[in-house]
Amino acid sequence: MLTVEFTIAGVSCLGHNGGPMFKHNEAFSFQIATDDQEETDRYWNAIVGNGGQESACGWCRDKWGVSCKSRRACRPRRWRPAALKQSAHSMR
Repeated sequence: MLTVEFTIAGVSCLGHNGGPMFKHNEAFSFQIATDDQEETDRYWNAIVGNGGQESACGWCRDKWGVSCKSRRACRPRRWRPAALKQSAHSMR
């Protein structure tokens, strides 16, 4: 079995090649949370522009067929910086 270790967007990953009986499919994909539309477009253009292709519903595939989606980070109100600051203050 071939094992590889790699980093994507600062996240350590480990991959295994299980042999020809295990085919790659969309059950494995990456989602990249971005801060703004400019960052979303930068990831999209890098993936599609390097041999990837556009897919449905905002998804794209890289040149190896791995599905990716970059999207604006959506944080619940209680996790936003102002809410965290207020919450920390109330715990004192």
